[in-house]
Amino acid sequence: MRKLVLHVGAHKTGTTALQQNLHQNRILLGACGVSYASAASAAHLHAYLGPLAPGRLLPDGFAVLDPEGLAQSLSAADHDLVIASSENFSFFFHKDPIVALEKLLRPLFSDITVLCYLRRQDRHAISHHQEGAKPHRQAEGDLWGHAPSALPDYSPAHDLYLDYDRRLGLWADVFGADKLTLRVYDRKLLKNGDIFADFLAAIGLNILGMPSIGDRNVSLSATQTKAGHLMNAAHLRPRITEAILQHLPTDGRLLPSQDQALAFLDRYRASNRRLNARFNVTALPDLFDDNVSDYPTTPQSDWTDAGATATLRAVMQELNEVSPTLQALTADDLRVAAQALAKSNPDAARRLIHAAAAIRPQGPAILRLKAELDHGHPPT
Repeated sequence: MRKLVLHVGAHKTGTTALQQNLHQNRILLGACGVSYASAASAAHLHAYLGPLAPGRLLPDGFAVLDPEGLAQSLSAADHDLVIASSENFSFFFHKDPIVALEKLLRPLFSDITVLCYLRRQDRHAISHHQEGAKPHRQAEGDLWGHAPSALPDYSPAHDLYLDYDRRLGLWADVFGADKLTLRVYDRKLLKNGDIFADFLAAIGLNILGMPSIGDRNVSLSATQTKAGHLMNAAHLRPRITEAILQHLPTDGRLLPSQDQALAFLDRYRASNRRLNARFNVTALPDLFDDNVSDYPTTPQSDWTDAGATATLRAVMQELNEVSPTLQALTADDLRVAAQALAKSNPDAARRLIHAAAAIRPQGPAILRLKAELDHGHPPT
């Protein structure tokens, strides 16, 4: 009897640390009769999943894009109990991709448990929105936007993720309500305050001898978050965004006021109540507590002088650290390169000559070549 424990997230509930712990402890898990399945050398299944609309999370969400690869990875597991994980399953916003996943898994396993950690919506949105301030976070940017604030500007699209009763209800409808295990992500409630220990306890495994590696994928600071959102909204190259973020101070987290957090949470109280009534996750009627004491009484959304100064300094430092080779390039260098590529690679030649024109906008030879390339007439 082969059994699968499918960990489906959610994002920002210690998933990176959990996956790396499971991956690091594969040999010890194997000694307990457990296989941890992942994609190639990765610590998760992300590679098999992706957006149904290429390059866009909304409105269709994610699905399994490589069913053969996923099936092969799970089938290759040596033991009768298999654990697999990807928080990107939490981007499955509609029922059809979950139905397709169940049809893929059912021939491989006689028993399937779906396990998900849930974080109170205001805390989740703060952390997940902050993730969108990092480079290479297209899905988070699509979902939460790039407002340089602690909480995202509300959009009905947020309900696709944060209406837990609707979203997790889809998994229960497909796999069975008795096969859905829900746990609250709150360090005060986790076993030993640790996601790895809590996960193992939730599936009935002994943690003895399995060391935890601690937190991973920690949050950006307040200044980093605001600057990152502004840079991503401006579509800066990820390498530039990453370099500037590294120069910025770690000056605490960007947080909303207590009233803002409660107002955000209020949108989901009824949904949380329905979910808890159905699955009896906690003893609290609204699923989560109402404690907002860790938030300030006034929002921390404005730039401080120190934060703004640090951001400008980081931008200037990055500009000053541009490769000396790049700094040495002249308009004539670019024009000669464009001329050489005009026939074999006219698109690259066009980009080069436009760069040359930006440096020397009145250069006759540059303008002549630019006109020829722009009109699709490469020089003879």
